[in-house]
Amino acid sequence: MKLHYRELHRTKSLLWIWGAAILAAALLYALSGFYRPLDALFESVSGFTATGATTAADLSALPVWLLVFRAGTQWLGSLLTIVTIFPLLPFYEVPARIRTRSYVLVYLALSAAEFLLLLIGGNGLFDSLTLMFTTVSTGGFYSHAAGLAHFAPVSQILAHLFMLLSAASFPILIFAVRGERGKIARSIEFKSFAGILLLGLVLVCAALGMKGGFYTLSFFSTTGMYGAGSEVRWSAFAQTVLIALSFSGAATVSLGGGLGTGRVVITSKLLKRAFQRKLHPTAVRNIKMGGRSLPTQTVNQAVAFVFTYLLLFLAGAFVFSFGTESFNTAATGCSALLNNLGSYFGEGVLTNDYSAFPAVSKVAGCLLMLLGRFKIYGLFGMRRAE
Repeated sequence: MKLHYRELHRTKSLLWIWGAAILAAALLYALSGFYRPLDALFESVSGFTATGATTAADLSALPVWLLVFRAGTQWLGSLLTIVTIFPLLPFYEVPARIRTRSYVLVYLALSAAEFLLLLIGGNGLFDSLTLMFTTVSTGGFYSHAAGLAHFAPVSQILAHLFMLLSAASFPILIFAVRGERGKIARSIEFKSFAGILLLGLVLVCAALGMKGGFYTLSFFSTTGMYGAGSEVRWSAFAQTVLIALSFSGAATVSLGGGLGTGRVVITSKLLKRAFQRKLHPTAVRNIKMGGRSLPTQTVNQAVAFVFTYLLLFLAGAFVFSFGTESFNTAATGCSALLNNLGSYFGEGVLTNDYSAFPAVSKVAGCLLMLLGRFKIYGLFGMRRAE
């Protein structure tokens, strides 16, 4: 993907604005008296990267204005993701670029639609606004200690629906609005997105019952919202499937975290080709997406992203292991930040509370959240453009 100088300059300027916003919000948190300095920085990074991990152990102690502000940082952070990172990301199946304005309009439309539907569904202004902020952004910050269990079933269904839409491919959403069904039908990423989601629903519901469907959507979209985690008996199988879903993640050009469905598809096709070449050494098989062959450079970039991402996870898990005696807590706590999921399995209970982690884990966590939200590739892409 080629970027013009003006677009590159705008992207770099927006990254500076993003950093300034994170520091300003961290200062506000610290001055509020409810956060220590490092916790304030962690909370700010978590909000602006739409991760949803928190150091606020008692939400009931926070004033209403602060709850609205922290929820709003997720929405603003996702908007910054669209205008800053989306232009650097590859949509593997369409060579032409989609204008950033189109992405922004989709995001604003989803936000307005969810907010109005929540209001119509009987929620107050505060609950409608904060729940919209946290779900359409795939953030995951709660404004109530009970999480989604605080809301009526209809509101929970709406929340999960908009989580899924924000985790879907934004180009596909734009094609749907335009009525370009042919492009949607040819999209391997869309089919893989739906297939992985369906498989996850079957496996998790088999382990947890019908409530597993809500957790599947929450993890797959990397929003990480939940009801009352203590009411669920988390089997090792269910935990493994949910964490795997958060890694496979949402679509490549979406507000979800993780590797991105497109890169998972390319990597799997590359592995398949490697095995086929063992059987047929002289055969020539190109990696295709959407009916067209991908350039070798594009395939290499996707594989490099996956490899770098997994190395970051291993390095992060190593750092997190210093702060806990549980391997499960260290591994899932690290992956939740890198995948911008926010929620992890601590001692068999699903939580997004990182207040008990040591300082070194929080510092490493801030870096992981930023790299996860910037999609790593975006930084590489900007460097190549320079």
